[in-house]
Amino acid sequence: QYIRKYKPNARLSKAEGKVIYDNTLEAEEYRITVSDSVTIYASGNISLNHAFASLVQLTDSNGALKKCEISDKPDFPYRSFMVDVGRQTHPIKYILDYLDLCWLYKLSCIQLHLSDDPGVAVPIKSFPNLATEGRAYTPDEIRQINLYAKERGISIVPELEVPGHAEQFMKKYPEIFGSLNIVSACDEVFEALYKIYDDIIELFPYSKYIHIGGDEASIGEWQSCERTQRYMKANNISSIDEMYAEFVRKVTDYILSKGKTPIVWEGFG
Repeated sequence: QYIRKYKPNARLSKAEGKVIYDNTLEAEEYRITVSDSVTIYASGNISLNHAFASLVQLTDSNGALKKCEISDKPDFPYRSFMVDVGRQTHPIKYILDYLDLCWLYKLSCIQLHLSDDPGVAVPIKSFPNLATEGRAYTPDEIRQINLYAKERGISIVPELEVPGHAEQFMKKYPEIFGSLNIVSACDEVFEALYKIYDDIIELFPYSKYIHIGGDEASIGEWQSCERTQRYMKANNISSIDEMYAEFVRKVTDYILSKGKTPIVWEGFG
C-alpha cells in the first residue's frame, strides 16, 4: 500500500515478505534483505516506517525491487523542518502532504510555527480570543494531524512564539500581556503562559517537544514596562539581558515539569 501511494503507476508483483522485530537494534535502526522475498528487521514502529520508506525509494517504475541488503540508522535523532502556519494559512491537506514527505525522507519531526505577529493558528482554550478567525485549525483537524503523524512515526513540534513575535497576545489581551512590542515579563504573564502551554500539551498529546520561540524579541522595551521593572526589582535582576534569560528559564522549567522537552531558538540572549 505504501508503494501504491507514492508510485501509483507501478505494477506490483506479488512477493512474499515478513517483518522480524529485533530488540537488539537501536530505536530507529532497521535492516532489509531483498532476495526472492523481502525481510525487514526493525526495533519498532518508527524503524519499520523507515524501512517501508526505503522500499518505496528502491522500487522502480515497474514495481520491482533489486536484490540487496541494507543496514541503516540515523546519525542524529532530531531531524526536522518547519512549516510557518502562524504567518500564512496552510490547509490541513498541505500539512498531511508535508508529513508524507517527512515519512518518505525519514525526518523525525515536523515543527509547526503556530503563532507569530500576523496570527495564531491553534485554538487556545484558556484564552479563546487568541486564535485567528478563519485561520486556526479546529480541534478535530489537530487530532487528525496528530494521528497521521503518529502512524508514520513522526513527532509534531508545536511552537508558540514568545516573548517577541507575539503581537496577537498584546492585541487580544493587553490587560495581561501588555501593549509593547514584547509581552511583559511578570508573574501574571508567566501564569497565563503556563495555562496556554497546558492547552498546547493537551492539543498535542504525542509531542515530546515543545518549542517556545525566544528569538528576535525587542527586549529593550522592557526598560519602560512598569510590571517588568517591578519583577526585576523583586527578583534582584539587574539587567534586561538577565531578565530575558529569566523569561526563558521560567518557561522552560515549566515545560520540563510537564515531562516535555523545551526547545528555544538559538541566540536568544
